[in-house]
Amino acid sequence: MEKYKSIITNVGRAKKMDPAVIAGIISRETRAGNLLKNGRDSTGNGFGLMQVDKRYHTPAGAWDSEQHITQATEILIGFIKEIKAKLSQWTPEQCFKSGIAAYNKGVSRVTAHENIDVKTSHFVFQ
Repeated sequence: MEKYKSIITNVGRAKKMDPAVIAGIISRETRAGNLLKNGRDSTGNGFGLMQVDKRYHTPAGAWDSEQHITQATEILIGFIKEIKAKLSQWTPEQCFKSGIAAYNKGVSRVTAHENIDVKTSHFVFQ
C-alpha cells in the first residue's frame, strides 16, 4: 500500500475524501493489488486497485494510476450521495458507511444499516 500513498493522498485531497477510506477500499477490494492479474480480478469484470466494474462503468487510466483511483473515488462519492437521497432519514454517518458498502454491493442491496457488510464480497460472518 505504501507505493500508492502519494496517489491516494492526492486524490483524497482533490475529492475531499479521507485517504484512509480510499486505502481501506483498496485493501478490501484487492489487498493493495495482490489479488489482481494484469490489473483485473479473477472474473475479468473488476478493474484496478479499487475494482471499477466494467459492466457498469468504463474504466479510466491504468489499473494502478491516479486517474483510476480518482474515477473510483468519484464512483464512491456518487454512491454516498445516492444513499443520502434514498434514505434521507439516516444519519450522515449511516449514509457514509452505507455508501461504502454500496460501492461493493450496489445501492439497491443497501436496505438496513445494521450488519451493513452482509452481502458484500469477502464478508466473513462473525
